[in-house]
Order: sequence, then C-alpha cells, then structure tokens
Amino acid sequence: MNEISAIIPPNTKISKLIKQIGIITKPGESLIEFSYVGDLEEYIDKYNIIDEESEEDEIALLNLVNNSIKVKSTGGEVAQIRIYINNKNDVDPIVVELWNDITKDLKQRQKLYSSHSNDPKDKLKAIDNLDMSQIRLSVHKHRGVKFEGAKISYFIKKTKNVQEGDKLANRYGAKGIITKVIKKDNMPYGEFTGPIEIFLSPISILGRKNLAVIKEIYLGKIFFNLPKILKNKLNSKTSTTKSIKDLIISVYDILDPTPNKKYLKSVKNKLASLSDTKFRNVINDNKLKLNFIIEPFNGIDMVNIKSAAEILNIELDEKVYIPELNSWTKTKVPVGISYYNSLEFFSEDSESLRATGGYVSLTGQPQKGRSKMGGQSIGAMDIYDILTYDASNILDEFMTVRSDDFSSKRIVTTDIIQNGNTEIPKVTGDAGTQNLYNIHMTAMGLKTE
Repeated sequence: MNEISAIIPPNTKISKLIKQIGIITKPGESLIEFSYVGDLEEYIDKYNIIDEESEEDEIALLNLVNNSIKVKSTGGEVAQIRIYINNKNDVDPIVVELWNDITKDLKQRQKLYSSHSNDPKDKLKAIDNLDMSQIRLSVHKHRGVKFEGAKISYFIKKTKNVQEGDKLANRYGAKGIITKVIKKDNMPYGEFTGPIEIFLSPISILGRKNLAVIKEIYLGKIFFNLPKILKNKLNSKTSTTKSIKDLIISVYDILDPTPNKKYLKSVKNKLASLSDTKFRNVINDNKLKLNFIIEPFNGIDMVNIKSAAEILNIELDEKVYIPELNSWTKTKVPVGISYYNSLEFFSEDSESLRATGGYVSLTGQPQKGRSKMGGQSIGAMDIYDILTYDASNILDEFMTVRSDDFSSKRIVTTDIIQNGNTEIPKVTGDAGTQNLYNIHMTAMGLKTE
C-alpha cells in the first residue's frame, strides 16, 4: 500500500480529482491536478517533507506543466482517500464535496461499529482503526504549523510479485525469507502433487523445532485432495452415496482431536441434512467445502494423519523432480499444501539499506543515496561518538569485512592505516559464517564449490 499525499494551497482551482474508491490507476496517471503559480521546487520545499532517500521518488510523483501541478499515481487500486481541511472557505468546492462524502461515511461507520455494545470502552475499541480526525476542522498541521488549504492522501494498493528478500509466513506465524526464485520452466514437481511452489529449508524447521509445519502441510494435502477423490468415486459409479458419506465420516473420526468429537458430530449432522441427490450435486459442482480446524491446545498425532492418508490412498511423502539437475530425489520427502501470506516486508522497499551498489574507496562504506544503489552508512558525527566511547572495534565491524574472517579483515584494516584507502575483497577467506553456509547448503542436498 503506497500513500501519496499533497497539500492543495488555499484558493486553488482544481481541474482533476480522483474521487472513486476501487478505481484502478496506471503508473503516472494523475490523481489530482491543480493550478499553481510558482516552480515545482518551491512547492516541494513549502508543502512536502522530503528526505535524502525519498526525494527522487517524491519528485517523480509530481509534475509542473503550464502552471498546473499533477500529483501522479504509482499505479494500482485506490483503496482509501483521506482529506484534512482547516478552513472550508478557502478550499475548492470539489474538495469540500468529497470531504463531506468521506466524513458522512465515517460517521455512519462509527455508528454501526459502536452499536453492538453499550460499554463505552467497547465502543472506543470498535472505532479504534477509524481515522476520525478528518471530521474535525481547524486542527491539522504540517511541519508543526497549521496549514491553509487542504491535504489529500491517496492510499494505492498494488499487487507485487515476490522476489528474493521478501518475507512470507503461514497462518500460524512460521515465517521466512525468500532466498531464491526459480523460473517457471524449472519449477520442481512431485510424483503425486505436481508443481511445487515453495521449498522450506530443513534447517529452519529443525532449528526452530517447528515440526508442526509438517503436520500442517500433510493435513492441507488431505483436505485439498479429498473433494477430488470423492468426485472420482462418484463418477466411477462403483461407490454408493452412502459409502462416500461414510468415507468422509471415517476421515473426520480419525483426525478429530476434540475430546467429545464435536467436529465429527457436526459433519455427520451436515451430511444427514443433505439428500442423496443434493449431496451428489455439490460434489459434482465442486461446492463441497470440507474444513478442518485445530483449536489451541489440541494436537493431532502423526499416526492419525498417516491413517487418514492411507484410507484415501494419498502419498504424504514423495520423490521430487528437480529440472535444473535433471534428476529425481533419491528418497521421498514431505510434500503438502499450506496457506502462505506475503508480509509487508518487501526487499525492494528496504533496498537502500542493503544493496549491491558501490563503496566509498576511503572507508569501504556503502555509498549513500537510493539513486546510487547505496547502503547503510555512518556519518562523521556517528564516527566521533563511537570513538569517544573508545569503541573503535565497532568501526571495524561497520566499515570493513565481517569479523570472523580474520585474515581478510587484517589485510583491509592494515591497508586503510598504511595507505588511507583499500579495495574491499570480492571473495573473503574461510570463516565461521562461510562454514555455516556450507552446512546449510549440504543439508539441502546441494554441493558448494
């Protein structure tokens, strides 16, 4: 979600204003266009907060043509619009009209969300995520000073393709970073499951003692394939409606972890309420929804999961074909199905902190600035502060190679002392982190050179 904001100066005529929520905008398309007498740098300096890292992006979203400023979209769906006004008398009526619609909707939401309880605290909780400050007038500030005119903020929702460095998580909190994206033509596939979209590092599962991940992908595999299996049995005409219903009941009977088998009872009641004809229709129309919820503090034994898979003839472990190696795995490995979400941690958003750009030859620090693919660097004041505390070893860490590669580090440090500059080596020597990396690769069955 990108936020694009602009302050519209007082007594300004607006020629274009996107009003609709849900509208899809193209990159560079105008969200707002308004008249402005002056230059773009003057407007940016007066009405926008610009820092070194974001300046180029901010300027790219603004354009001044024929005394008209265009506030442009990054491309994507308009998910939300917020408007802040101090004095309606000096704001274009088109903005006031949209502000009236937004505040009216906010008040209706406030009333609806807080109508479910009489407790004042619960009422406040219900509207906690609503930005009700928009409703008020004469309270809004910019850079600590009350501004004139109006501030309009667009929140643009954009679909991103995942890439190396992005963070994913399943629905109960097991998370990890994408370290490699494989081309679609090289996508591995299993004997039973077909194409496999995500590979988990065995170290992350064993190191975190997170074996529940294995149970989750197994259960996902069972309930993903169960409707297909039922449909095949139904269309083969070798199974009766009763036998298919009994198969569903058997699966839930084996897996239900609750003491009184409440999920099993619920499924039995649901199946009993469906006539044979309706039951067959929902299976053929792919409308049979079979869910399985594991409540906190209830667990399922692996024996039960394997028993349910056996009666459905589902292979929990499979050999996997790796196209890049033109080979199948020698042994079967756990393969299953699980929900995964992309967290709001995208590598491209943090690229300026850890990037592949150049280095300052004198110190070996990453260059500053996003335009130079710069990285995290330390200013002169930071260096003086560290030296004041007699912590020069910290500067070694920040400015040279990693601490456990003693040989390369000694060469770089000596070079800086003797010559005033150095060349950071592309390849460093053997070290603890390198050894750990080799172990990691070996655990995945890959050979490192």
